Amino acid sequence: MDTTLTSIFDSHKEALAEKLTNFSLPRDSREVEKTVAEFLSDMFESDGSYRQSLTQSEDYILQSAIQLLRAQQSIAAEIASMASSLNVAPKLVSEPQVHANPYVTVAGTGIGVVAGSFMGTWAAICGAIAGTAIAVYLSTGKKKASATEDANVVRTINVNAFINIVRKICESIDNLMETFRVQVKRVQNSYEQKEEASLLTTYSTLMENVAYVIKMVKANEDGVEPKLRTAIEIMEASLGNYGLKYANGKIIND
Repeated sequence: MDTTLTSIFDSHKEALAEKLTNFSLPRDSREVEKTVAEFLSDMFESDGSYRQSLTQSEDYILQSAIQLLRAQQSIAAEIASMASSLNVAPKLVSEPQVHANPYVTVAGTGIGVVAGSFMGTWAAICGAIAGTAIAVYLSTGKKKASATEDANVVRTINVNAFINIVRKICESIDNLMETFRVQVKRVQNSYEQKEEASLLTTYSTLMENVAYVIKMVKANEDGVEPKLRTAIEIMEASLGNYGLKYANGKIIND
């Protein structure tokens, strides 16, 4: 399937970048989450080719991917909560700059609340992508802060970095879907390569006995009762109904 979440996102990401320009994180986390979720939802709904092309099994995998994203959000929130509760004011040190704890900025942002308010599979997907992108963006921030700077300081969002995170999440979902399709195809190919079941393969011993009976009757036609000979001839003729025939003492495919 040529259409992917990543390809759809790539064709619209400039418009999303414009909507995010004036936001700051972590202050505007909920607004960013809502903006991204609604944008993605509108984008995917307007391009129905992706969802329509999914089989029922693939749709289940897509919904499983949502659960994985939500689990990642929960883990990030738990880490953030622990880091925040253990965070203490840093001591003054001779080194002018230190790295702020990257998880503290996640605490208190309320990400995931907006995602949970959406109904329907597409909306849930978009909400999960948006919330996860914010969690990843805040949790992996590497910007240096002074020893006395608040870890939750407001900073203008790095739009390019954030857009790239959203794209990578879409790409991860696409990779999961492709892996599922490859495995399904392998199972399908393995069944197609197996020999098709037939009377000859499934009941080989029975067919050998039938062939033996026919062979004995043909070899002793004069000594076989007419009625029995007729019954055997009917049985031999019926083999054709199953694509089989008697030849040279064996039952073979016709």
